[in-house]
Amino acid sequence: MEKKFQHSLGIAFRYGNNDKDNDGIIDKEDKCPDVSGLKKFEGSLDSDEDGIKDSDDACPFKAGLASFGGYLTMKDILSFVKY
Repeated sequence: MEKKFQHSLGIAFRYGNNDKDNDGIIDKEDKCPDVSGLKKFEGSLDSDEDGIKDSDDACPFKAGLASFGGYLTMKDILSFVKY
């Protein structure tokens, strides 16, 4: 019986629906296509995980209240207001 060698090679191409940051949101719909973000914010980040996306958060690296626009307390808001 003669022995035979068999092999195969496969190449895959993805057209149109790329996701560079692998966050599950295709780049054309991703607000931050180069940084992995959250689906509920269309790929935008929420660095402090307070439920407010960083672009709308007054304090994106300190968890704050949505009712205060991301500030921690009313005192924080007043510290940024000039009289």
